Parts: sequence; C-alpha cells; structure tokens
Amino acid sequence: MAGPMPTPEFRGDGLDGRAGLDGDGLRARRALDAVSRQGPEAVEEETLRMKSELLRLYGWEGYQRVIAKMESDLARLRERPAQ
Repeated sequence: MAGPMPTPEFRGDGLDGRAGLDGDGLRARRALDAVSRQGPEAVEEETLRMKSELLRLYGWEGYQRVIAKMESDLARLRERPAQ
C-alpha cells in the first residue's frame, strides 16, 4: 500500500471551521455550502460520491482509517469550548 494518506490536521480556531482557512479551505467551504443549499438529497449524493472516491483511492482498510480520522477530528471539535 502507498504511504500515509493526506488527511489534513484541523487548523481553524472556530467551531464553524471558517477561521484560519487557506485558499483550498475556502474553496472547499464554498463547495460544501453550495451543495448544502441544494438540499439534503444533494448532500447525501455528494457524501456517497466522496465515500466511493475514498474507497477507490485507499481500499477498504485505508477508507476505514480516513473515516476514523475524520470522526476523531469531529469529536475533538465538539469538545472544544466556543471562543
């Protein structure tokens, strides 16, 4: 299997994820906002598309590691006090 997966560390200061975003982060946030405005069906479709892409790129074990990392990051964000 290839080297470590490119899962970025959380760099923002706010729970909304907007603070401290670079150009790529801002583009990602805008893309997410655009999908969210299309409704829950579009969000579900995009979620399935991304899961399929992760599975294709990293295989089942790599996919599980990426998802575990994301869940861990989300749990840490929920534990952070609002600033």
